[in-house]
Amino acid sequence: MARGLQRWRPRLAWMAPFGVVVGIASAAHGAGLQPCAYSPASSHNVVTVPDCAAVTPSGALRLQPGRLDDMRFDSNGLAAVQVGRLFFYVARDGRSAPVAGVEGHAVEFHDGLAPSPRRVGAGYRIGYIDEDLSLAIPARWDGGLDFNEGRAEVCHGCTIAHDGDFEELQGGLWGCIDTGGREVVPVKQDSPDDLDCAGN
Repeated sequence: MARGLQRWRPRLAWMAPFGVVVGIASAAHGAGLQPCAYSPASSHNVVTVPDCAAVTPSGALRLQPGRLDDMRFDSNGLAAVQVGRLFFYVARDGRSAPVAGVEGHAVEFHDGLAPSPRRVGAGYRIGYIDEDLSLAIPARWDGGLDFNEGRAEVCHGCTIAHDGDFEELQGGLWGCIDTGGREVVPVKQDSPDDLDCAGN
């Protein structure tokens, strides 16, 4: 069953800022630069700019000088940037944070939070950033959907299943968290199908 942000694509938007960027040099050294896509200040359309940014092995975004001046920022002072298959929100002062992607777009903020993939030890986990791009909820889960009415579905041991052009989180154990990161429904249910986080 397709469930909202469980259909996250492309795969690397969920799996990385991660392994695919290991060894990429910082943009400051002029190596490892990749194209990036964003809406310029002069248009609502998305443009792709060559040699725009690099992603460090730790998953941090490094934009080339002048890129911030060319971006369209929303009412929260943020711009969405795609580098390869990775998505980031960027603030006017250059701060950035990785954000999950769904159907070719950065996931929007709901209840002031958005899922953010982070490197934790040898693996990767999902936490949640706030609109200041701070990691408001530490990255503790293998998967997590966006918030709805103050709750979000999260999972441990879930994996990505492919369904044509779409990808979906399946398996593992599921539960619900609140906007403080507390498990209000323990992550122990075998399936998200009967999980109604907003109704609990």
